[in-house]
Amino acid sequence: YIAYRKSFSPFSLKTGVRVEQTIWDSKLLTTGQSNHRDFIDYFPSAHLTYKTGKASVFSLGYSRRISRPSVRMLNPFLKFIDAITIRTGNPLLSPEYTHSFELSHVLSWKKTTLNSSLYFRNTSNTIQKISYIDSSGNAVTTYGNFRFDKDLGVEVYFTAQLNKWYRLHNQLQFFRI
Repeated sequence: YIAYRKSFSPFSLKTGVRVEQTIWDSKLLTTGQSNHRDFIDYFPSAHLTYKTGKASVFSLGYSRRISRPSVRMLNPFLKFIDAITIRTGNPLLSPEYTHSFELSHVLSWKKTTLNSSLYFRNTSNTIQKISYIDSSGNAVTTYGNFRFDKDLGVEVYFTAQLNKWYRLHNQLQFFRI
């Protein structure tokens, strides 16, 4: 990971990039099915902040993110739930990649904080559950990479420390996928 930070009041800039190499070899001995992957991924990020005073900060950010499939999603072995229901993983799944953009504003007072943000996320290779009936009449559930998701949303967080033992925390979230 390489990062760079620069402040030029009232602005500050933080950028960086993380580089990952994935080498993945798997072989299912019962069927001889093998899967080899070798690739390099780059995950850049950039955040610009602007302080409008002691209690107010605006921020604009971008990052590329990854969400890898879980072991259960990759495991090809059949799990018999009952006489006609089977679950199995998909060893050929790819990770999900997200480009995330966010504009946020934070207002802080003595014991209170209000944080609001507007975000847009574009995700490729979205992992979805797939259910189908096989040739034997079994209901099979597995996973696949099928969709591209576009998320647009607004989040508002409010926190207030009312006394030593009580903190009020409220959250509103509106989004569309």
